[in-house]
This record gives sequence, structure tokens and C-alpha cells, in this order.
Amino acid sequence: MSSTARTKATEQSAFSTKTFPVVEIFGPTIQGEGALAGQLTMFVRFGGCDFSCSWCDSSHAVLPEEVRKAAKMTAQQIVFDLLARADPHYMLWVTLSGGNPALHGLNFLVDQLHSFGFRVAVETQGSMYKPWLNKVDLITISPKPPSSGMVNTGLEEFTKHLQEDVYAQGRKPRVSLKVPIWDEADLDFARALHKRYPAIPFYLSVVTAMGGLHGDFDGGRIDDKLEVIARYGWLVDRVIGDQGFTDLAGVFPQLHVLLWGHDRGH
Repeated sequence: MSSTARTKATEQSAFSTKTFPVVEIFGPTIQGEGALAGQLTMFVRFGGCDFSCSWCDSSHAVLPEEVRKAAKMTAQQIVFDLLARADPHYMLWVTLSGGNPALHGLNFLVDQLHSFGFRVAVETQGSMYKPWLNKVDLITISPKPPSSGMVNTGLEEFTKHLQEDVYAQGRKPRVSLKVPIWDEADLDFARALHKRYPAIPFYLSVVTAMGGLHGDFDGGRIDDKLEVIARYGWLVDRVIGDQGFTDLAGVFPQLHVLLWGHDRGH
């Protein structure tokens, strides 16, 4: 065996044994918001996040004590799990979510998913760039507004690295921006962000009150479906006629909440 072949075999072996904290795999279902809203997808939710948003609806993928309970899975195990769930008669999206999936080295996983005919979408806040992101089919960057309590460090560097990799490798993934909205301050944040990146398709999404990361967001209140619809109506009313949002790609509630409430696995 040549030295190049040995090196490649060693790398493949390392990839095959590397594990990731997987909080849940579910689907087929629909994407609830953003550029793929309403489209069929499966989800792989990874544990671990460099943010701790006050209204986070995925505390089981963020809080360290919860992430420690996550299954440790290799890329092959993740792919085989997805294949067992997929309908072989049509090609599905696979959405890599979290937490923040960009914390992990998912290069081999993305290659494996593509080799089986899956299209790959990623949801990340844009705080940390990894070169494998340039391989996916859709990147949804979701910067967090003031109501989250987070400061969006890393976003400028993220977009810079993404552009550099696109030019270097000649492959351009679809990219969109999606900002969750809770109040007027969030709208001001989104308006300024849209002005900064006018060429990137821009979506707004309604924050659903689900108790938050520590169960105390907005007094720990949990929205029912009528409250989600009411907040969606408020957001639509606010952006209509607002010249800062005249070319929005879309405004959505969380469709999965309207369909299944707060049940996990949808």
C-alpha cells in the first residue's frame, strides 16, 4: 500500500470511529420556518451550544447537564439511522441542527449524506465557521436578537470565511438569514441586519414562548397555538409598509408548533 493510500485509510478509520453528541434524530417531518418552511426533512439535533438564549426552545441540546445525556454516535450510525427512517422513493432533506452544529467536525458526515442522495441543510447562529459548511446545500444563519440576551460575535468573520471558501472552491451553497422576533427591539435589530446584508434572502420568524432555557423566560409562560397565531399576526402587521422590510423572503410562525404544539420529535 502506498503512503498516500495508508494516510487515506488512517483518515477514514479516524472518521469512522469519531463520535458526536446526538440529542435526537427524527422525521420525516416538515421544516417549520425559514427558507425550507413546509418542505419535508429529517432532523439531526446535535448537543452543545456556544450561546445560551433566554427563550431557547431546545434546552435539551444546550444545557451541559442535558447534553451529557446525548447518545454518542459515529457518522455512519447517524446515516444508517436516517436511512432506516427515509422513504426510498424520494430524496429528502436532512437538517443538521442544535445547539450549534458548527461546533462539530461534520465533514465526513456531510460527504456520507450526499453519497446516499440526501440534501443537507444546516441551522447555525453564525458564531463559528467550519470549512465543511461550504459543502452543504443550504445554510440558514440565524443571528440572535436582543431578546435572546446574546451578542452576535463572529458573524462578520463567519460570512467572510464563507465567501472566501466559495471563491476558493467554486461551489456556492444557498445561504439565508433568519431572525427570531419577540419585540420591537428585535425588529430594529433585524432591520439593521437586513440593510447590512441586502443580497442574502432574509426571513423573520416568531419566537414562541416555551419557558425558555431555564424555565423563566416571560415568567415561564408557554404559548398555546392561538397565542402563536396572535404574535404572528402582530409581526405581519408590523412589517407591512415598513420600508426596511419591503423585500423580505418570508415571515413565518413556527409551523411545527401550530401542528404539534410543544411535543418533541416533530
